[in-house]
Amino acid sequence: MSGVLKLLDVLVGFDAEDPVTAMGAPQIPKTYTGFLDKNALKGARLSVLRDTNASAFDPESTDYKNVAAVFEKALGELRAAGAVLVDPVAIPNLKTLMANNRSGGVVDSPHNAAVYFSRNPNSPFKTLQDFVKAPRLPRFC
Repeated sequence: MSGVLKLLDVLVGFDAEDPVTAMGAPQIPKTYTGFLDKNALKGARLSVLRDTNASAFDPESTDYKNVAAVFEKALGELRAAGAVLVDPVAIPNLKTLMANNRSGGVVDSPHNAAVYFSRNPNSPFKTLQDFVKAPRLPRFC
């Protein structure tokens, strides 16, 4: 869990391209690790959603197996910390709900895509159209 808070320390902050982040800047603590409580998860009920978009992935691929192993390890750590896992939890009509409420994410408009892609001078894309026309998306991780 401390890794998540350390990551949050790095991710949180003001972004000049997103003025909304200025509102929270004065309230950011020096570090989030001070909020750790070794007993915080004891008795906490956490739902594990497993039925998402699994059909879009190849369960035999190395990447899928690696992610699944990390996910299962994290669940084990939550249990060891005292969490009670409701595993799995089912949400009726989840796939339909997800399909109807998709956000475009960071590349949801031509302008946002151009800003996003310009942050990496080595990006194979310069425009949203470049991204859409790509025959195969490159691996960024």
